[in-house]
Amino acid sequence: MTAYIDRIVTEVVVQNEREQGQEQVDSRFIEQQKIEAAMKVQYRKSQRTRAEGIDD
Repeated sequence: MTAYIDRIVTEVVVQNEREQGQEQVDSRFIEQQKIEAAMKVQYRKSQRTRAEGIDD
């Protein structure tokens, strides 16, 4: 019975760590997506101003 309880406790702890790790990965992925989107917007703005001759 003790081995069974130890196994359940271990599974709960490991599952909790996996979920926390997944949340960290998700937040880093979302942050990376935001950075890439901001970089694309900035690049498009610089290309547009260059094409319009505003930025020499």
